[in-house]
Amino acid sequence: MPGPSGELPAGEEQRVKELIIEQYYNFVSSADSLYRASNEAALQFQNLENPLRVAASSVDYGLEALSAATFFLGAATNSLLTLRLSSIGQVTFSDGSTHVERRITINGTAGLVRQALECAARAHWLTSPANPDELSRRGFAAIWADAYEAVRYARAIGSPELSEKERGLARLLEEGRARGLISENNGKPKPTTFLLSATDIIKKLRFTPGHVDGLRELLGSNVNCGEWVYRWLSGMAHGQGWAHPRQATAIPEGSLGMHYTKPDWARLTLSTSLAVRLIHTVLESLGRESPYVEIATRL
Repeated sequence: MPGPSGELPAGEEQRVKELIIEQYYNFVSSADSLYRASNEAALQFQNLENPLRVAASSVDYGLEALSAATFFLGAATNSLLTLRLSSIGQVTFSDGSTHVERRITINGTAGLVRQALECAARAHWLTSPANPDELSRRGFAAIWADAYEAVRYARAIGSPELSEKERGLARLLEEGRARGLISENNGKPKPTTFLLSATDIIKKLRFTPGHVDGLRELLGSNVNCGEWVYRWLSGMAHGQGWAHPRQATAIPEGSLGMHYTKPDWARLTLSTSLAVRLIHTVLESLGRESPYVEIATRL
């Protein structure tokens, strides 16, 4: 975590921590409405008279680009919904006014946030091309990646559908060549544009912590935090020691005896807010207003 932009005034540290924790649960609590909105966006996109669908259909692979985006969006909101259902931990505010019995497991939580952020980033990439030609390239990249991985999986399990999958990839290869979307690299055909990894997409976006109260005090408002947040989430999800906080709580009395690690609330809240922020942006691109006004007005 980048260091603080300055020392907090005396007595402010606990207030800031509680503010950050409260916002984490606010972001997570938006999962239900965001999940419903993503499903509605996907259903609306299936309507043949939907203006966005009509416009996308006029561009080669434009329809495929936005269809893939709705799939990634659904995966992102599904992860966020699972996070809400599993976000149970213990939070006690210093004034004693709030005591909520909740428990979270930091590695599992980070894994779900990472999945939500990754899928939301890809949905955002597919719905934010600079022009129709770029929409076409990104749409082709999405269906190529899907077809290519389907062949690899079918081959790995010895599927009887392998030949059919290979023929589908071969047809896609010829289509791509005919439209100038395939290039030869050392004799191997490859798309001119690849479906970018989440790391590459997030690296190109400028995220600052200014929309999360408390993080402004801790980090300042100009830190570009997207890439290092995603790398931290990946480290946590893969159980890598460098990413794991070293401080652990005592085993709570009356618990099942599980020793759990204290979450880094600043990182967790910031990464969750970035996933929600991207989901909100994708919903807008698909013609849906964010259903969670309190968050939407602050992004």
